[in-house]
Amino acid sequence: MSDLCCQLGADQGNFGQFTLTTLDHTRFVRMDAAAIRALSLLPPPGSGAANRNRSVLGLIDQCRTAQGHRLLAQWLKQPLRDRHAIAERHDVVQVILQDTAMRQALRDEHLRRIPDLQALSKKLGRKKAGLQDCYRIYQAVGRVPQLMQSLDGHDDFPALRCMFIEPLTDLLSDMQRFQDMVETTLDMDQVDRGEFLVKPSFDDDLQELRQMMDSLEERIKKQLTCAARDLGLEPNKTIKLESNAQMGYFLRVTLKEERVLRNNKNYETLDTNKSGVRFHSPVLADLNSEYLRARSRYAEQQKAIVTEIVNIAAGYAGTLQQIGDVLACLDVLANFAEVAVTAPKPFVRPTLHDEGAGMLILKQVRHPCLEVQDGTSFIANDVYFKHGECTFQIITGPNMGGKSTYIRSVGIMALLAQIGSFVPCDEAEMSLVDAILARVGADDCQIKGMSTFMTEMVETAAIIRVSHEPHC
Repeated sequence: MSDLCCQLGADQGNFGQFTLTTLDHTRFVRMDAAAIRALSLLPPPGSGAANRNRSVLGLIDQCRTAQGHRLLAQWLKQPLRDRHAIAERHDVVQVILQDTAMRQALRDEHLRRIPDLQALSKKLGRKKAGLQDCYRIYQAVGRVPQLMQSLDGHDDFPALRCMFIEPLTDLLSDMQRFQDMVETTLDMDQVDRGEFLVKPSFDDDLQELRQMMDSLEERIKKQLTCAARDLGLEPNKTIKLESNAQMGYFLRVTLKEERVLRNNKNYETLDTNKSGVRFHSPVLADLNSEYLRARSRYAEQQKAIVTEIVNIAAGYAGTLQQIGDVLACLDVLANFAEVAVTAPKPFVRPTLHDEGAGMLILKQVRHPCLEVQDGTSFIANDVYFKHGECTFQIITGPNMGGKSTYIRSVGIMALLAQIGSFVPCDEAEMSLVDAILARVGADDCQIKGMSTFMTEMVETAAIIRVSHEPHC
């Protein structure tokens, strides 16, 4: 904790941006590192896209947004124990799965165009954002009403309304002034050219400087005609007026026409390169100096106004964070629907009972990672546990017979069901669990001086200590 505080305190922009709250771990299913490793929930470090189907996260992560990817990884490590909250997620997954047009619109038209609002909200809160960031937020918030329209028409699923439509409606109302501010201050004509500037008409001083610059530019452009006539060249062909950020405006002739400048005291050569000779006339030099001064003052005024805009926009960081959280949740649930319907054999919605009911009945359960492997013929299996009838099983068989796969499949079914996903089997009926405990595989631990057998005994003892009757 002290190391984390030191890291956060090293950046003054983090001051006032974080709060500490107590996490109620009883809301989540307990899983230790051994269980996460045994079930292959997370991809191993350094694994590439080619091996993504070898982990549960790699297989089911088809989210469209950056915040969706992060939330799914979090949910996978924190399955819920609240039956009502899980049922709400299942309801949303079901309606999205059944409505193909809605699912395609959400994933292909709306969610994939949403930027990382959580990252943008942090930039706003730390006042490190710019006008381009404000415009990206403006665009994203402007797309949300269309996204909400695709969710309409499902009044028989109240979870869809209470989890997404109502919160987004309130949050969009809170963001309306931000949208108005961006429309009032940002020069939309320049945005199309890739420049993010404040409208000159927004500020009197800014408008005066803009008018001065426009006037100077008109006078500067006339110098091209004067120089062309004086040198006997054709404007915009053999002689051109150009500009860059360092030098401002200047005239240029090709190397072939360089002779017209020799011994001509009316023009001052700036430099020569392979594109030609760049030069000034006395009048153009004076106008350019005046233009550069005006441009510098204009940039300073722009910067001052942008700073004020960002300071105001920082007040919307919390609202933007909440919008990002809601859209991340929608993205993950739409992802669950997509995974369920596109699997080799569609996933089904599990029937859940309260903790302690002592029931786990799965028909033709499949391991989700193995069934998508090329050249693999997976044999589905049934699972039957019921309090008072069967609460303990010993699985035996030859090496490579599928014992570990069978055990892993059961653990993954319970986990997927309690994060709100459908599950890969024909039928599933289970009571909620408060822990998923597993010890699969044989590894020694040389650093701790433990043999393979000792490691197995220590981890098995840890499972026995944690286990109690409701787990059975």
